[in-house]
Amino acid sequence: MQQVKKNFRTWLKQKGFATGTQEIYYKSAKLFLRWTEEENIPAEQVQYTDILAFIEYLKTKEKSTKTINRYLLSVRHLYESLKTENNPAINVILKGTARHIPSNLLNENELQELYEKYEVYDLRTQRNKIIIGLLINQALTRAELQKLKPEHILLKKGKIIIPGSKRTNQRTLKLQASQIIELQEYINTIRGNILKINKKNTSETEQLLISINGKKELRGSLEHLFRALRKINKSVKNANQIRISVIANKLKHNNLREVQYFAGHKYVSSTERYKLNNIENLKKEIEKYHPLND
Repeated sequence: MQQVKKNFRTWLKQKGFATGTQEIYYKSAKLFLRWTEEENIPAEQVQYTDILAFIEYLKTKEKSTKTINRYLLSVRHLYESLKTENNPAINVILKGTARHIPSNLLNENELQELYEKYEVYDLRTQRNKIIIGLLINQALTRAELQKLKPEHILLKKGKIIIPGSKRTNQRTLKLQASQIIELQEYINTIRGNILKINKKNTSETEQLLISINGKKELRGSLEHLFRALRKINKSVKNANQIRISVIANKLKHNNLREVQYFAGHKYVSSTERYKLNNIENLKKEIEKYHPLND
């Protein structure tokens, strides 16, 4: 048990958490491990029902919902450090706090339909076609779309480098054949034409994807795009919904670690929450096992 605690401390440092945050996570996880010892449950054998029992224990100590969720986060990090295949605390969040539960997902056919049915007729829609391809094939976030530069597109290798951030890791992903053709035309011709409309030259902006009106932010461009996509499928909401849908669909055919890399998730627990069976059962489980309110 001491080795587990020591390794967890090392893991927290390696992940770059602030010193104060490390101490909070460590102390919370230490309390959890002490509880498992008292309950005679080996840490590596803890299951979901044991996590529920731990919650009940914290309730007897009159811990608030916010505090209990902090303990649960620490436990999730603990099992992430242990590199276990299944994290027993995944998706366990008490009512009374925000819960990010993926919903209204689009299946693979619906995503492909968006790409195929989106009409291209001018510079804006040509650029938007590039964006749709990056959303449904590489599951980019809005921030990642914003950070892309022409140099990140490796046309000869048929790959794209997606820059990392505080929330996501850098990764290199394969481009689909249709994307290679469209990106080549966009980089060689379309992007330059958009810059001319903006009365800018290539040295004035490093962004790959450029707003027609010259703004640096792509928010307006994406709003225009998604208005058009809703005419194809009224269930479409935003870029985040598409990203979540792509990740959930990937988990049907690929293992957890592969999808973690694909999505750029820093923690495998972030990927695991997108498993379709977790998504479908999560709401029922929370209602059944966690009838807590602030």
